[in-house]
Amino acid sequence: MTAGTAARRHGRTATSRAWALTGALCLCAAVPAWPQCPDGTPPPCGGRAARTAPPSLAVLPFQSVGGDTANVYFAQGLSDELTTALAHVGGLRVIATGTSFGSGGADAVRAGRTLRVAALLDGRVRRDGDRIRVVTQLTNAQSGVLMWSSSYEREVRDVFAVQDELARDIVAALQVVIHGGHAAPPAAAAPATSRRTETASLEAYDLLLRGRYFFLRRGAGVARSIPYFERAVALDSGYARAWANLGNAWVLLPLFTPIPLDSALPRARAAIAMALRLDPTSAEAHTAAGFEAGLTSDWPRFERELRRAIALDSTLPDPQPALASALASMGRFDEAIAQGYRAVANDPARSMSASVLSHVLLAAGRYDQAVALARRAVEMDSTARAAWAALALAEWFAGRPLVARAAAERFPPIPATTGPLTFVRAALGGHDTADALVRRLEDEGANNREAAVGITVAWLAVGDTTRALDALERMARLRVPIAFVGSPFFGQPAFDIVRASPRFAAAVRSYGLDERAFVRPPGR
Repeated sequence: MTAGTAARRHGRTATSRAWALTGALCLCAAVPAWPQCPDGTPPPCGGRAARTAPPSLAVLPFQSVGGDTANVYFAQGLSDELTTALAHVGGLRVIATGTSFGSGGADAVRAGRTLRVAALLDGRVRRDGDRIRVVTQLTNAQSGVLMWSSSYEREVRDVFAVQDELARDIVAALQVVIHGGHAAPPAAAAPATSRRTETASLEAYDLLLRGRYFFLRRGAGVARSIPYFERAVALDSGYARAWANLGNAWVLLPLFTPIPLDSALPRARAAIAMALRLDPTSAEAHTAAGFEAGLTSDWPRFERELRRAIALDSTLPDPQPALASALASMGRFDEAIAQGYRAVANDPARSMSASVLSHVLLAAGRYDQAVALARRAVEMDSTARAAWAALALAEWFAGRPLVARAAAERFPPIPATTGPLTFVRAALGGHDTADALVRRLEDEGANNREAAVGITVAWLAVGDTTRALDALERMARLRVPIAFVGSPFFGQPAFDIVRASPRFAAAVRSYGLDERAFVRPPGR
């Protein structure tokens, strides 16, 4: 197909599809946004009606078909790229989700209700040797009716062209809807620059998608992602997005594996610095920089980098809940709760956002709401250890110890969940259990950062305040990161028994925080 033929074809298809899409999205204005009161709580808010949402669209994970599971990462990457392009369409609210809901009919209606959008975009990808075929469809989430579909077939080396053509078709059609049935100005109808255009190497791009597939699954997937990112930057040293993802993987690695923080941070910083040099507007690089700042308790930079990442790309899954965690870690609970609900609204089906909000609500003394969000997190992903840790902690403080026990025993702790799970297990088992847990943690190394967190909360759980404060002071000397260990760490109810102690206040100050925010947290 010549360039002229493709352009003429695009002009015809974009115009004809636009009117079909109008039917799909005409109900968008009637769909309420994620409910949020001024204080961040769910409605009712004194009888205030829910706000009206702008036209809304969810991009569901594209499915790999044909029996080759090795290409699942490729389908996921395609849906991510389309989300990026569509997020730049003015007047459209776009969310991406890692949750699949089936296709069409009742499944579409259920997805629309869960995600609170009026339309769903999904697709199927078949990759066979040097050929790829992409079938996409847009479904009305109110009725489950299929409103538009199209297929694209290319050689693998033309995958970038497939992404661009698909994005242009959808963007051009959506612009007609958003502009009230009138054609949008030519500039507005063009898709935003895709994140993949940072490299001309299909192989580097392919490696990035493979790495992202594992990285987004967290746990052991973080370690598995690093070799793919490293190979991508080896192929194209100017690939900013690959450098950003490599930096982020090194930052998060100590949270999911026994890799020491001091070993991971230098590699993370080098990769993040390279990414920002190559592309100062990389949202993923600013996210990684924010996480690095959180691990080093640089609170102003933690907040600043995450806000910058959100401003650059609101569809990224990590910055929104991380910002809620950052605000709560600084004792700004009302702001943290409001941001937490925004994070859940950005992707209502994502487990991590609900887990983080559960911890924030718990610190604010809203135990029942914390339980509800933790239960939601578990429902969204029953394999997420962070969700079960949040549920165990919330159920314990809500006064349901048996439910807390079942949640705490679901998975053994990893570094990121050592604190919550150790607290609940010690609280359930009493002093002998706490003593056994402490001995085991001490065997892992007296200067092990995650062990120090577990030892502190184990003694808090059984009311041994002297030993708890000793362990807390050791945490402060070791500069143990507190931003990702059941945030907000100092706001957790476990510390209520030592809040009046000058030693507690001194430990809070040692982290560069204002102890007045934690001596008497809200709701308690």
